[in-house]
Amino acid sequence: MIILDNSNVISLADRCDFISDYGRSLNQLYEKDNLLKIINKLPLNPDIKYFIYANNGPQYSHLLEQLANDSSIRILLYLSDETGFLPSNLLNHFDLIFKTYLNKPIERILPLPLILPDKVPVLSIKSIEERPVKAFFSGNLNFKRLDFLESCFSFKAPRPINKIRFEAIKSKLNQVKEIGAQDYSIQFTHNFRSGLSLSEYAKKLNNSKIALCPEGFFSKETFRHCEAARQGCIIISKKLPEFPFYENNPIISLEKWNDWPSLVDHLLNDPLQMEQIQKDTIHWYENDLSTNAISLYINRSIYEHLGIKPN
Repeated sequence: MIILDNSNVISLADRCDFISDYGRSLNQLYEKDNLLKIINKLPLNPDIKYFIYANNGPQYSHLLEQLANDSSIRILLYLSDETGFLPSNLLNHFDLIFKTYLNKPIERILPLPLILPDKVPVLSIKSIEERPVKAFFSGNLNFKRLDFLESCFSFKAPRPINKIRFEAIKSKLNQVKEIGAQDYSIQFTHNFRSGLSLSEYAKKLNNSKIALCPEGFFSKETFRHCEAARQGCIIISKKLPEFPFYENNPIISLEKWNDWPSLVDHLLNDPLQMEQIQKDTIHWYENDLSTNAISLYINRSIYEHLGIKPN
């Protein structure tokens, strides 16, 4: 693998090229280990060359075009950009593109499930009955989560929202108390990764019956959905995109965030239903979102679009 960023080139193996537009090497990617688990299960074929590209914005690097001008079959895994940008011009340089946070797939640009960060601990899954917290959320406040914030507390944000008003709201977050004390755990933070430690976050998920998963800055897809599913939480969320790996999800979907308290009450009154949803959620994670499932999905897609069979 060749790691390429704006400052260095390091030889690691022969499976793929890694490119980053924000000064990171592969070793600095949050999802590096899980990504390598996926890559190592893709077809090992001398005619195929894999590229991994990570970029936080919608523009892509000219390096992609320079590197992809040989005669091999070129497959790109495009990570990190949450804006939903469709890199259609890259179809001139790659035979197949898999992209996370894709708004709308087109021929040869396919959605890619989010690959989870490596450092969030995976704990032994507790049954629903063993979990003391009814519903849990801890995360950064963004514009898209204001209605969720309002649904959690006796609070109405002034409209229209602008940057000054938004910063004023964020400055008051420390005054917001958790609702329901020990039964519910709702916490908004000022910045990304400024709340619970990763180990505390994993324990909180494992002690919560229900995970509330509001959208991110740009996308309805979040790591929280996958982390909560992996840890066996029941998930309440806005509807996720109609991608193959979300088709069988057992998420409790809502249109408006003010509906979540009544949905939680309904679920808590039916323990048998909650047990079944937990089983379905764990099954969904293992079959559609785990590293093994993502490898199988990419392998199937390579075969369907390029006719190349898995190893």
